[in-house]
Amino acid sequence: MINELYSVYQGLNDVGEEPEIKHNDIVSPGKGTTFRISLSKEGNIDNIELLTKEKIKDIWSIRDGQQNQFPAAKFEYPFIPDGNKDYAEWRKNSKNSDATAYRDMINNLLNQYSVTIPKIKSWPSYRKRILERKEQLKEPLLRNQEGSYIYDLFERYSKAGNNGLSILYQFAEKLKSLVNIIDNKEKLKIIANTFFGDSINAKGKIKDGNRVTLLIDCMPQKDIDVYASSKRRISILSKALYEAEHGKQIKRAICALTNSEGEVISGSFPSENLNVVGQTFLLAKSDTTSGPTVRRYGKAGTDSFSLNRLIGEKLAASITFLTKDSLEGKTWKKIPSSTGSSASLLIGYCKSNFDLTITPIITGGDIDDFDDYQNATKTVLDLFNKSNCTPDDVVEIAEIKVLDKANRKINYATSATIETLRKAANEWIKACNNCPDFKLFAKIKATSKLLSPWAIAPIEATYLTQNKYIRDGLSSTSVIPMSFTDTMTLFISQSDSVKPAALRNLQKLANQIEPLFRYCALSKNQWPLSKNNQQVVTKSDKNSLALRVATLFAVLLYKAGRKKEEYMDSFAYQLGQLCSAMDELHIGYCQDMRKGDIPNTLIGNATYNIALQSPIKALAFLASRIKPYKVWAKKKRAENKEITDKAIIAGLSASVWLESHSSNIEKHLSDNSQLVNDTYKTELMLGYLAGRPFGKMEKENNAEGVEK
Repeated sequence: MINELYSVYQGLNDVGEEPEIKHNDIVSPGKGTTFRISLSKEGNIDNIELLTKEKIKDIWSIRDGQQNQFPAAKFEYPFIPDGNKDYAEWRKNSKNSDATAYRDMINNLLNQYSVTIPKIKSWPSYRKRILERKEQLKEPLLRNQEGSYIYDLFERYSKAGNNGLSILYQFAEKLKSLVNIIDNKEKLKIIANTFFGDSINAKGKIKDGNRVTLLIDCMPQKDIDVYASSKRRISILSKALYEAEHGKQIKRAICALTNSEGEVISGSFPSENLNVVGQTFLLAKSDTTSGPTVRRYGKAGTDSFSLNRLIGEKLAASITFLTKDSLEGKTWKKIPSSTGSSASLLIGYCKSNFDLTITPIITGGDIDDFDDYQNATKTVLDLFNKSNCTPDDVVEIAEIKVLDKANRKINYATSATIETLRKAANEWIKACNNCPDFKLFAKIKATSKLLSPWAIAPIEATYLTQNKYIRDGLSSTSVIPMSFTDTMTLFISQSDSVKPAALRNLQKLANQIEPLFRYCALSKNQWPLSKNNQQVVTKSDKNSLALRVATLFAVLLYKAGRKKEEYMDSFAYQLGQLCSAMDELHIGYCQDMRKGDIPNTLIGNATYNIALQSPIKALAFLASRIKPYKVWAKKKRAENKEITDKAIIAGLSASVWLESHSSNIEKHLSDNSQLVNDTYKTELMLGYLAGRPFGKMEKENNAEGVEK
């Protein structure tokens, strides 16, 4: 990650951006349940406030070791441990309780049990270290007004009685007073967990991850609504921390990035609490978990890589600048990860213009309609044209992935010019349009209507490949999706690796998605029947998914060198259409001759299932079964009577289409060409879902169903 961040830092430097650096000990507290405890000058609590996640984002905390922080500090025990068993029992029997029930339960337990601070001598347990830090920072902080506000926070905490335990007792009393005021179930639940403990280990401690954070704070200026803990004071705090370190033993070495000698980082690499991926170290090399490289060289942590201290701080500042809240959707975006449950962080920026929006070309925007990706792309390309960037200006794209609780890595990184990105985006839209012209009754947002396959953003490939469909397409199970590396190879690469990546993912996706396509194809052909006679009913959300996957198939075929003018004329695609038309013929026959009572398996669908494995056996099966339906259709047409039933009309039209297009199938069979190739299954599936093209009259009679 360090090399990639160095490129970011150099890019910022080139355009005159100088992100504010911060000392490595300054961190953002976790985003869990946090109470702000406002202290008076005498060290007593004036007020408490449950902080929102937005407010937590504006808080600095000084790290002393991996866990110890100030002014944000964890409390490890419930205030009333004796009430834990009663609370657990109540929760077990009151799963749907409202705010009133929570309030009554809390008051009941408060009347039974007293606040009992566990046998600890001070709070936090590292109080002595906090007071030492206060003295270290006193002189540099008191040199200016802003610094004095930070020092005042240390001073107020130092005056808290009983080694800081008075803060806990006062906090508990303040919390009690809120119980009868708050009318919000979730907030009352937080109060209950703080008093009685949500999840406790054998030692009586609240389990890590469920502990409440208490933020000691104050508002130094009565006329200005800015707390001492505000991040606007990070710069002055960093300078004080650096000055306090002056004179300590400094490690000097050659920096591996700059090849110049100077002070290098010791102890731990800088880290930042980034959006999406959380706490991220510039480099993580554990002596126990980092694998063979550590064992081979016997170097871990900061000993494994010499990095100039100032450069390290600037790298951390650079990634913080690039992923700040205001740049979401421009230089960074949350994307799904191809491994694990944690999302990845996409970073995309132009080195010569960090204000230029990049990420929508990969992620699209919020899906509002079927033109979303094309609109998002056009907007970005228009911004390219209006900016002062040249076609040769460089764009950097990277994915930061969560490996485990403590480890993050750049999983993919590439550089491209604006011109390359422009061509890639336009080519991707062409690939999305490489889809047959058909429609399904589908849902987008909350609206269901007839829709054609629409352009999808490249990142949607991960969403669309993360499930394998089972039980005739009604259920799914999670599988490893297409990697971001493969997605970007398909999107931006011009190398020989594009076609192999396309074919590999095409075959994988075809196996995953086939039951869903089969379901949607059957529901499409059965819509004219009464609900009682439909074996497969239309589900607009599944149709919506099928349309998006059809677009992804079109993209993969395009990248594999198969344009729709070619594959729609292929044996596989036309065989799929033939199977769909045969379903329509069978349904029309049953509607007329059996009052709409259709069998569980239609002839076309049975042929299609065989064709997935062997096209020759499928055609032989169809030849042995089609005669009675052809005879019915010929006789019905010869009657020359007006027909209003939509299922019968579709069946008769399908019979005409079958007669006129059977020659195409025979032509392919007589060509001695290869019938089954790398794209056979996908093209067969697309043909079966799309079906035969409707005539004008049929489109008018098909208003509720599917226009193909």
